[in-house]
Parts: sequence; structure tokens; C-alpha cells
Amino acid sequence: MVLQAGVKALSWLLALLMAPTPTEIATFDTAIYGKTPAGWMGGAARPGDAASWKVIKDPTAPSQPYVLAHVPSGGPAGPRPAILEDHPCSDGEIIVRFKALSRDAEPQAGLVWRYRDPGNYYYVRANAANRNVILYRVSGGKSIPLAPRGRASHDYTVPHHVFPDSWTILKVVFSGPRMSVYYNHRRILQVEDAHFTGSGRVGVWTRASSAAHFDDFKLFARR
Repeated sequence: MVLQAGVKALSWLLALLMAPTPTEIATFDTAIYGKTPAGWMGGAARPGDAASWKVIKDPTAPSQPYVLAHVPSGGPAGPRPAILEDHPCSDGEIIVRFKALSRDAEPQAGLVWRYRDPGNYYYVRANAANRNVILYRVSGGKSIPLAPRGRASHDYTVPHHVFPDSWTILKVVFSGPRMSVYYNHRRILQVEDAHFTGSGRVGVWTRASSAAHFDDFKLFARR
């Protein structure tokens, strides 16, 4: 029994020592209130559109006191990514805690990776109104839903309860053409697509009409 306990303790210690170190951690708690945090840029549906990404207080935030929030501004409809300007990578892992707010007709939030410009990147969307998760490729400004492995190309929707006004963990692991999405640590879909395999930036995502809060963003980059 003592030997077995020692082996378990050693295995735990080795796993801890071998765990990857985040390339970037963003809690937003030292950012300037009411401003887009330093090192981030608020992307828009089209070049020149306004995007309202601000640091605000949220008493429910996993790490207090601030979060990165998208505040709908009434501008043109379309996707609203917020992009981490540094640490572009080809392969890696991104994870965030998000809360989509139910005051909107279609509360939703997601993650962005391999971002090249406002018209070319991947994103995953968790939609509380439709209760589903979908992975998209944005190419030439057009959002194209991608079917998970083993499904027909038109069968791209993954049904899943997405609870508004609740903090949820969303993670994407991307390596070469393979991309895996995890919801609260459980893998719910896997997609293979080789359209964008080079280096790109990462970030968070919502739509122009949606209010969403983000906290504890982490990037594990593998170049």
C-alpha cells in the first residue's frame, strides 16, 4: 500500500512538472476599466466598422474584479472577434471562461484561432438560444460551417445545452488540419480542415448584437 501510494504521488508530480506552460494568460484584472485591454484589438465584421470591447466589472467573474466584455453598439450586423495581438501560432490550445447574457435574443460566444485578418480565420460558436455548438471557417469574409468528423458536409450542428448567464469553460485544441472543441472539459466535436494551417492569432468571439463576458483566457502555443 505504501509503495502504491508512493508511485501515485510520483506520477502526479511528474505530470505536474511536464504540464505545458501557458504562453499567455489574460484575467483582465489589471487592465484599464472601460477600455479595450492592452495587447488586444477589437475586430469588426468589416474593416472600418466599430466594435465595442471593454473591460468592465462583473461580480460573478471567476477572477475578480474585471472581465473582457462585448457591449453591443448597434452597428452593422456580423461577427465581433477580439484578437490577442501577440503570440501568433500554427498549433496550440486556447481556453476561456465565458458567459453569454440572456438579455439578448440570441446569446452566444466563442473562440477564434488562426486569425489572419477580419475575413479569414476559424471560430467556434456556442449558441444558448439554439442550444448548439458549430465550428466555422471564415474565408473571404464568408462564414462556412464545418461538419464534424464522420458526418456528411451538411450535418454540421452539434446539439448541446449552452446555459446563458452562467460561466462555462470552452477550449479548442488545433494541430495541423485537426481541431477539437471541448465544453466544460468534455470533447464534443472534432473537425478536419486544411484551408488554414499556417500561423495566425487567437482570440474570443461573439456577434454584433450579443453581449458576452470573458475571463481567464489562456493560450498554449506550439509553433
